[in-house]
Amino acid sequence: MKDIIPTKKESPILGLSGMGGGVGSNLVAGGAGDKIYIDDVFAVDRWKGNDSVRNIANGLDLAEHGGVVFIKSTDLGADWVVGDSVIGDNYTLCANNNSARDNQPSKFRSMKSTGFQIGGDNEVNSSSYEYVSYSFRKCEKFFDIVSFTGTGSVQNVPHNLGCVPGAIIVKSYSVGGRDWNYGHRMLNNGSNAWNYRLRLDSDAAKYNNAGYWNNTAPTDAHFTVGTSGDINENGTLFVAYLFAHEEASFGEDGQQKLITCGTYQGNDSSQYVNAGSEGQFTMIKNEDSNANWYVTDKIYLYGTCNAGGSFTQSGSMLDARARAFNINNSSSNNARVTTHADGFQIRVESQAPVNQNGNFYPFINVYSSVGLRAKPPAAGTDAFEVSNVDDSGANCPPGVFTTGWPVHFALKRTVGSAGNWQASSVKSGHQFYQPNETTAGGTDATFEFDSSTAFGQGISNEYAWMWRHSTGFDCQWITGEGGGTYNHNLGQVPEMIWCGNLQANDWNGVGHHKLRTADPWNYVAYMNNDSAGNAGSGYWNNTAPTATQFTVGNNTAMSGGNNNTMFMLWCSVQGICKIDDYTGDGGSSNAVNCGFQPRYVMIKRVDASGDWKVWDYARSTNMLRLNLTNAQVNDNLVSFTSTGFTLISPDGTVNANAGRYIYHAQA
Repeated sequence: MKDIIPTKKESPILGLSGMGGGVGSNLVAGGAGDKIYIDDVFAVDRWKGNDSVRNIANGLDLAEHGGVVFIKSTDLGADWVVGDSVIGDNYTLCANNNSARDNQPSKFRSMKSTGFQIGGDNEVNSSSYEYVSYSFRKCEKFFDIVSFTGTGSVQNVPHNLGCVPGAIIVKSYSVGGRDWNYGHRMLNNGSNAWNYRLRLDSDAAKYNNAGYWNNTAPTDAHFTVGTSGDINENGTLFVAYLFAHEEASFGEDGQQKLITCGTYQGNDSSQYVNAGSEGQFTMIKNEDSNANWYVTDKIYLYGTCNAGGSFTQSGSMLDARARAFNINNSSSNNARVTTHADGFQIRVESQAPVNQNGNFYPFINVYSSVGLRAKPPAAGTDAFEVSNVDDSGANCPPGVFTTGWPVHFALKRTVGSAGNWQASSVKSGHQFYQPNETTAGGTDATFEFDSSTAFGQGISNEYAWMWRHSTGFDCQWITGEGGGTYNHNLGQVPEMIWCGNLQANDWNGVGHHKLRTADPWNYVAYMNNDSAGNAGSGYWNNTAPTATQFTVGNNTAMSGGNNNTMFMLWCSVQGICKIDDYTGDGGSSNAVNCGFQPRYVMIKRVDASGDWKVWDYARSTNMLRLNLTNAQVNDNLVSFTSTGFTLISPDGTVNANAGRYIYHAQA
């Protein structure tokens, strides 16, 4: 037996060829102590099967703490496989039927200290198919798993969630023919919610019966079950999964929320749903009509945007890839559902599973790993990667560029010959823009983000520069809403923002907190040329971003027309990323202290014209220009050191005496 653990590239022991230096002492972040982040308690994983016993390593200690894992093939009509720490090793439940637990070591084998182990069965790991899983780790104020024995009489079941549950799932595991019972704080639009139940294994509407929850709301110490045999049959063993609701107890400051159990009302059209924050996993059920469950996630996949179209036009985005707990189909109802900074959005939909007019939809939304709730990167390789292809021409998953984590924004191009830069994100999918051009991009199926450990498919001769959502990076998109203020999830003030309009034949703007020495957000730089930039309220509306919002003006390139526009937001993270400026000295030893050894540096002169120059460890002293199609050239102007980089030439594009330069460095 061989464990299959995602490969993660490590920082080089030495600096770039000819540039000196080693791994910086600040590369590894300090211990997290008792802080708990979303990455410690929840994971979405996606893999291509390999027919053998394997470990899915996602960083969750399910062996010590316990939890539950839901697994579904995304291209085979096969049952949902559920493994948890109550029913035991080698046993599974099936979410889409009411059978008892089954001894199936070829499916789910065990919980591990870094994830879970599966066998080679078609339902979880055939080399002919692909899979997605959702793992919840037991953690106070996020998720709890308990077992109890039915009595046939009303009983209170103790739990250790440490708060009032927002939703509860209960299933018999010793006896078959018993339903999956689902209670939610907002059933019946929150009125006497615990008089009702839904079924995870059925498309049925809500059912009013005291036999399930005894018409009794749960408390922070117990939940109540009634006399129904489905939930409390005498002598039968049951497992319960409990989900918290908006407990502000997590993250870097101990004040972050991780999960919302809410509801919304369908409107047969378009709407934004406030679900607490942008999600990485969302499950929805129409409580008023027979309709399939609707389950989607950030990897396989919320809907992605097209080049243009307004919020109320169906052509503005593609359908999400979704599943339903109650059926074994590889996919469920196609619908235009995707994320936004405060939750999710639905565009021009009237389908019963997501937006039937007048009906209510209780949901669970687990937040994405970004900003203060994201686990701080332990090394630069946890947040950024640059490489040539690792698996030439491969599909995704597993992907062409191996990272060890899901990629959320990528630049790619050929480096040995002329070619345009292409940029896309998990939110734009195959739709890309060209940073060096004033003409719109297009679609490219090689931009595939549906892997939890890599990026891209069918690529053989390009390099990619890849970022993940993290403490220092976020990505948002708007569709023709015009100038205004928009939310983001960094939890810190963005120091650099790239703007990429997917449809307009226009320039690509960049904002930077050191673009000017005063009022930098009154200005914009243009990534498609070498100019020092321009001033005007049409860009950022002369408004600096905050820890929760950024503002754009009414210039068409930034927000106008029915154009989908991407915004990539970065901030400095100690030991990982630095976004700042420096002054040239016209010499050959101008040292810039980043606090770490960079693997990527982008430099732009801002008091005069100058190219957007990029160096990285993967290409040694070769330099590319973000504003040009030119092939890379050997341009030995920068030496990477253990604490930053040194300008070793008086060349005016990087080190003119008294010249001002902005930069972005990644460990």
